[in-house]
Amino acid sequence: MSTTRFALASLTALAATAGALVAPSAASAATPTITQAASVRSCTNLGNINCQSFTTVAAGTQLTMVCWRDESWATGAYSSNRWFLVRRNYDGLEGFVHSSLVRSQTATPNCSAVPRVMAGLHALNRVGQVTANSADAALFRDWAPGPYGEWSGDCKKLVSTAWYRATGALLASGNAKPSFDYYWARRSEKGGGYPRYGSLVGFNTYLPYGHIAVAVGGNRIASTRGVDGQRLANAIQTTTSYPSYAGWVVP
Repeated sequence: MSTTRFALASLTALAATAGALVAPSAASAATPTITQAASVRSCTNLGNINCQSFTTVAAGTQLTMVCWRDESWATGAYSSNRWFLVRRNYDGLEGFVHSSLVRSQTATPNCSAVPRVMAGLHALNRVGQVTANSADAALFRDWAPGPYGEWSGDCKKLVSTAWYRATGALLASGNAKPSFDYYWARRSEKGGGYPRYGSLVGFNTYLPYGHIAVAVGGNRIASTRGVDGQRLANAIQTTTSYPSYAGWVVP
């Protein structure tokens, strides 16, 4: 081989090597981003009052995509019935946004395959109830001292029911605070601030019993209200509705 041909071959090989070195990797892939101001919701059935927008995220907001769900049709950048549960990267706020408003989408599972998300949706389905339906009530042998099936005073039962419907297993036995403390000591997905969707949200109130609820987007929780015998309907509240917010944990 001539010196010239050898030099050309060497340069070609070096160029190929350089090209391989600068090729984009998965780590450099674009971050999912909101393209225009987007409404954030707790759920995706637009006929359900509990699914109304509770905040908006601004254009340019960077996200982590959690899962996708097909339900009500809506029009954002285009018409679609697909929604994404997303987490705002700078503070952890989670909620559903319309799929057409997310750029650089990443692969995610169907929300039906994410237990914590399904637990949150099951908890939302029980908002407005004063008493548990017969199937939910039958999950527990003891509703004393309140009336059978009454949600008031039985916050742990609402949380456990939501997780049972999502996973087929009840949560660890015990009152609200001991149950929250049990999972806090044994799980790594936990924290303060905005709770992860579907997580257990604890409060060091009504001691020694405590209070517990299910996160349903932003700082919102699906929660029982009152104590045994008050017969108050379950409601959407927030992490500021009770004193001594203890944080959140995914069981």
